[in-house]
Amino acid sequence: MNWLGPLQHRGAAFRRFVFAELWRFAWSSQDACFFGRAIQTLADGADAARTHREVRAFPAEPNGANAGIPALAVPAAFERLNAYNRLRFWFAAACLAPNERALQKALAVDAYAELARTAIALKRYRLRHGEWPANLAALVPAFTPTPPRDWTDGQPLRYRRNADGGFTLYSVGADGRDDGGDARPHEGEGRSILQGRDWVWPQRATDAELRAAQSGRFGPGSP
Repeated sequence: MNWLGPLQHRGAAFRRFVFAELWRFAWSSQDACFFGRAIQTLADGADAARTHREVRAFPAEPNGANAGIPALAVPAAFERLNAYNRLRFWFAAACLAPNERALQKALAVDAYAELARTAIALKRYRLRHGEWPANLAALVPAFTPTPPRDWTDGQPLRYRRNADGGFTLYSVGADGRDDGGDARPHEGEGRSILQGRDWVWPQRATDAELRAAQSGRFGPGSP
């Protein structure tokens, strides 16, 4: 964050000799309390997201005991703090963003796992019935106890049977926009399934990936 720059510069005399001592004496306990409450808000939001199988439940809006915390789970919310609170809570500002990103990544993996579980249920349905189901509701309850859910928007996962005899299963992805099963990554992103416009299962390997696999260039731990 730009306003933290002068405090994080290794050679900043102000940070070392003035601000650090002032913060330690006047605000360190307030900052620690603020950080702890904000982390609790993040944890509660992540727990709600997993319970409801919906990433939009994270981060939860603070309430009750957390009423004094603005929507801090979103780092940009720090920009709305006044100058005094930015000084008081500089430690929280520096440390909360990595914690939020870690929780968001964990929730994205849970959303991906929902796709994998649904794909397995689809395969089991086809082994029993000889064809793909017309819709995902047909999987319940024999192959999955609850309707497959798109964690990113709380709606059912998108599914269709394809003319080539396969199927397309996808989540609308991190941006929450349905691109019709477009697995292409956003500009500047890698090729991970979680970086696509939609999170699509299955995804065919590219010709380059097939050649790499056939030539043995993928070592242990490679995709």
